[in-house]
Amino acid sequence: MRFIQISDAQLGYRQYGLVEREEDFTRAFQYCVDKAVELKVDAVILSGDQFEFVKPHGETVDFVKACVDQLKAANIQVVGIEGNHDMANGHWLSVCGITNLETDPITIGGIGFGGLNYRREPKFMNDLDAYLKEHEDPMHVFVMHQSIIQAAPFTILDGLDIARELAPRHCGYLALGHLHGYGQYDLNGMTACYPGSIEMTDINEDRKKFFAEIDIKPDEDPKITMHPIPVKPIIQYTVNTDEDVEKLCEIMTKEGGSLIIANIRRDVIDGYERVSAAAQKLGIPCRLSKFNEKAQLATISDKPTWERDKGLIDLKSVVEQDHEKGTDEYQLITQILDTPANAEMIVNNYIKEKMAS
Repeated sequence: MRFIQISDAQLGYRQYGLVEREEDFTRAFQYCVDKAVELKVDAVILSGDQFEFVKPHGETVDFVKACVDQLKAANIQVVGIEGNHDMANGHWLSVCGITNLETDPITIGGIGFGGLNYRREPKFMNDLDAYLKEHEDPMHVFVMHQSIIQAAPFTILDGLDIARELAPRHCGYLALGHLHGYGQYDLNGMTACYPGSIEMTDINEDRKKFFAEIDIKPDEDPKITMHPIPVKPIIQYTVNTDEDVEKLCEIMTKEGGSLIIANIRRDVIDGYERVSAAAQKLGIPCRLSKFNEKAQLATISDKPTWERDKGLIDLKSVVEQDHEKGTDEYQLITQILDTPANAEMIVNNYIKEKMAS
């Protein structure tokens, strides 16, 4: 059987306060739904964060319900789990007609599907063990909305541990959500895949977006095809001079339909107003901000935020320069940088010690 995996749709997200960005997310999801119908797959799997908020707008919920109805009218089943953004004890899944795999594992075309909604990492393995004891049927596909250490070094969940737990259930494919960049991993013979978000939710994300098509048979390696999702081009620009204003306006004229993200130096006379007026005239959504000449602009990496390990190293060097090594503040910050996964525990212990003293 074949299914499509869509992850991190984040519907209802009005990025930068722009209605146009909310519509971009809606458009990307509709594209995935239309392609599922066109490809005549057996199912659509939603691996979490269908909505950006736990209380989505009514129009957003109605849109998802209409998409689910469109899929079911084409004899395509729709199943999924909740992510950290839209956790509501399965409420929105039920309202939209989506089968919740945590409460109702299902078999489609001879393939067993199971899954767990998002939970805090320290709870996950115990809850997975309890879930597998409660549901004994094969789970050739398991859906989860978590980070695994093979993809994100800051997590504590090891995909190999999860694979060992699922192997007796004949699991061959781990359908992952939560990380917004595409990634595929071999966990001792079990395939794990993050399709990534369907639209850019952070300026540091990869601009290429996908949904996954999976062809799977019992006890065989799944075949994965990544389908690109057309998304709006993004233009990033720093305006330091009057000439830069003219260049940016020229770029906007040539690149219609883009999203403009620009930093404009405050002493460029009417720079903000001129760029804003040009964008409005061309009908291009924009997010503009002003900066002072002496302010340090953040360098934007091409890699997703969670890949930028050098950032931690650089931050640690700054801490070492500005704080004496014997101070409590130095110890606190360096502990967090050394083991970011334990940040909450480290901070709590620090507060307790301060209160006790």
